[in-house]
Amino acid sequence: YGDLGSGYTSDPRTIAFLERWVREHGELPEFARKSWETAQRIESEAKQKKLT
Repeated sequence: YGDLGSGYTSDPRTIAFLERWVREHGELPEFARKSWETAQRIESEAKQKKLT
């Protein structure tokens, strides 16, 4: 999976990993906690970018 940081949503490396993953795969990885606000925001922003 690469460098995914600590896994905490406040970790910049984790955020960068999730953003990169969603950009490449179109959705959060199966092991991500989709209930976390940060994960929801990243996925929502990726979907918004597809519309423009």
